[in-house]
Amino acid sequence: MNPKQTSTAGVPIMDAEAIRRALRRIAHEIIEGNPNRESVVLAGIPSRGVELARRIAAFIREIDKTDVDTGVIDVAMHRDDVGTRK
Repeated sequence: MNPKQTSTAGVPIMDAEAIRRALRRIAHEIIEGNPNRESVVLAGIPSRGVELARRIAAFIREIDKTDVDTGVIDVAMHRDDVGTRK
């Protein structure tokens, strides 16, 4: 490793509270930009994207008392590593 470079492995970029604030801000942006929230669907890519969609939907429900549907986008057939994944 170059002495001028430092490893950031194991150094968190965002802690749990920072992530919570960011997701809550995203929820506010969705609320502000979509007056007809009945037509909003948050879809995530497995596995972490699905959890993010659910967490943002929960914040929208908490803030606006509106349920937003969540879903999963299956990208398995569109990946370039289909034959090598386990």
